[in-house]
Amino acid sequence: MGINVFRQYTPPYRAWGNAPDELIINKWDWKPYKSPTFRGKVAVLIGPSTYSAAEDFLVAFRATGRGVTIGQPTGGSTGQPLMFPLPGEGMGIVCSKRDLFSDGTQFVGYGIAPDNYVDYSYQNFIQGKDEAIAAARHHFAQTR
Repeated sequence: MGINVFRQYTPPYRAWGNAPDELIINKWDWKPYKSPTFRGKVAVLIGPSTYSAAEDFLVAFRATGRGVTIGQPTGGSTGQPLMFPLPGEGMGIVCSKRDLFSDGTQFVGYGIAPDNYVDYSYQNFIQGKDEAIAAARHHFAQTR
C-alpha cells in the first residue's frame, strides 16, 4: 500500500517562521466484505487523464500484484490543489498533499508509468480503434 503524507497548516505558525507539520499515515486496515472475489485476469487502462484518487488506487493495485496497467503515464496529481489568485487575473495552483508509493517513490509531478506502454495514433482515433484495449487483449492472449 502507499504512504500518505498530509500537511497540517496553521497560519500563525507560518507567520512565526515554522514549516507546516506533516502527519504520516502509512497503514490502512481494509478487508474485503464480499465474496466470491473475481479471480480472472485484470488490466487497468491508464493515461494522462488518470489522476487523484485513481492514482491512489493504482498505488494499491501495484502493491497487490493483481494485474497490469496498460496505456500511458498518469497525470501525476493528488487532486488536492491549493488555488490562489495571481496578478493579472492569473491563478496559481500548488499541490497540498503528498502521496508516495510504500517504498517512498514519488508520483506527484511525474505520474505513474504503465507496465505496458501504448502509443496512440490520430488515425486509429478517427477510425474508432482503441489501442489500449487492443494492447490488453494482446497481453492476455500472450499470457494464457
